[in-house]
Amino acid sequence: MSRSLRAGALLGCLLLVPTLVHAQAQASIAGIVRDTSGAVLPGVTIEASSPELIEKVRSAITDASGQYRIENLRPGAYTVTFSLAGFSTVRREGIELAGAATFNVNADMKVLGSRTATITGGKLEELIEVPVRPDGTFTFGYIPPGKYLLSLYPPTPGIASMPITIENADISGAELVPLPTQKVTGRIIVRNGPIPPFQSVSISASPPSTGMR
Repeated sequence: MSRSLRAGALLGCLLLVPTLVHAQAQASIAGIVRDTSGAVLPGVTIEASSPELIEKVRSAITDASGQYRIENLRPGAYTVTFSLAGFSTVRREGIELAGAATFNVNADMKVLGSRTATITGGKLEELIEVPVRPDGTFTFGYIPPGKYLLSLYPPTPGIASMPITIENADISGAELVPLPTQKVTGRIIVRNGPIPPFQSVSISASPPSTGMR
């Protein structure tokens, strides 16, 4: 091979290198996983799934600092799922990956069966939710003045929501107290005939008295 041909072949190879590197560039997903109190969660399994992946799913596990990273992901739409025993599964859909960038996908996971206190109304644009601690206490921070409704979720029989008014001072000692309740049992009796196939019995608050008889 002549010197000129060898030089031309070498130049062609050098020109191909950036193209191959660009074609092989792939994206990554990374982030941190916490519980609703803000504590990091190690040992969480994260799965990134997409039709663009040959194996369809690629996974990682959070480290001691609650962080994870999934690399070499082809461009396309992904669904990222976070799972850990004892916690509700978190699912993030419609994550579009492109180029060689790293996409940040974090998650906050709730303990299964845990209760939260919620507050709505006033100047809030949406419901605010905080976890209820094992001793039953909870704390909302930075709530603007106004009238609000304090509730427990999931709703608990016998525990009513509580209206509160926030003015120019902190509120402490707000209590969601179980109401006194009584059991009501009974029996349907129909005179002179069989009992119709009733499906249910309901109970509701009686309307206020008008003072007329």
